[in-house]
Amino acid sequence: MIERIADLWQITLDFLHSCGIARVSYHHFEANEALDVTISADGFPDDWVCHYIEDELYKVDPIPAFTRRVARPFMWTDTPQLAELTEQQEGYLKELSNWGIGNGLAMRVYGPGMRDGYVGLGFASDAPIPTAEQVVELQMACQLSHQRFCEITEQRRLEPFDLSPREREVLTWVARGKSNSVISQILNISRHTVDTHLRHVFSKLDVTDRTSAAIIGVGSSLIQREARLIT
Repeated sequence: MIERIADLWQITLDFLHSCGIARVSYHHFEANEALDVTISADGFPDDWVCHYIEDELYKVDPIPAFTRRVARPFMWTDTPQLAELTEQQEGYLKELSNWGIGNGLAMRVYGPGMRDGYVGLGFASDAPIPTAEQVVELQMACQLSHQRFCEITEQRRLEPFDLSPREREVLTWVARGKSNSVISQILNISRHTVDTHLRHVFSKLDVTDRTSAAIIGVGSSLIQREARLIT
């Protein structure tokens, strides 16, 4: 049984990569609120990921929202045929295309207490489009991973974590995808101090990496709820 978020994420990525998936985007919604979302990404250009978060493109991205309306997985490029798009949504899809990210598969995953999610699976340039049977396999794998994520983080919600206010601040910026050097500038403290706070956070949360710390922070409501990036 997988007990660590980082292990779950890596095992999921390994499987998806073996299926020809080059890029993975995972949005976890709290209580089904589309704007209260934690975002994990792998394989996308770093500049695009930062642009997506910093410029709040998740608020206009129509693909995750449309997975709530469509019972089956669908291709990103099919989005305009699923519903009438706003001007902002059309602009987003055009920008996505201009970045050369390519096509992919969009699907909804379901969890307890309306803790649903969205998974975007981007195809490698030389990978064939998955067959219907392969799509079902990918969907089942993503659903199982999401379910386990909900189970692990639900347990974390029940565990008390004694983080100081400054440690919570550092963890919040980590969850937003900021490096330690950038966090030191934001909080006006030394890089060494940020490193020390983060080591304390790792120790208190019993983790060894930034991804696990950030996800536990989100799942345990240790840090404020808004869009967050975890890479």
